[in-house]
Amino acid sequence: MNAIVRPMRDAVLETLIDRMATDADFFFLSGDFGSPVLDRLRAQYPDRFINIGIAEQNLINVAAGLALEGCKVVAYAIAPFLTLRAFEQIRINLSLMAEFRPMTVVLIGVGAGFSYTLAGPTHCWLAVLSVMGAVPSL
Repeated sequence: MNAIVRPMRDAVLETLIDRMATDADFFFLSGDFGSPVLDRLRAQYPDRFINIGIAEQNLINVAAGLALEGCKVVAYAIAPFLTLRAFEQIRINLSLMAEFRPMTVVLIGVGAGFSYTLAGPTHCWLAVLSVMGAVPSL
């Protein structure tokens, strides 16, 4: 038997595509990425796929705003940028705000550790879980 081997990123994105097919309140926010599966997600759900660009703080702000309106949101970006650049927005707009109004936001950081070594030291960070573990309600 030949198993189909695919990157974990693609498996996660395909699962999200399936979820979006059954939930009209499900949004996907991207921090400026491209991949064939991501292109398919964008093509199938152009009204619920938002490419925020290289603006991780705004990615979290938009995610929080949609979630406060009752949407379920996935925010997807390179792990060190999603966690470090947007740390204050995560702490205030997601963690502290969730104490007053429940919301559903899932953060997916891609390329943790040394996955993007060729892109340079800004793309590599080993302490993502340590830093995010300090944020209540996550």
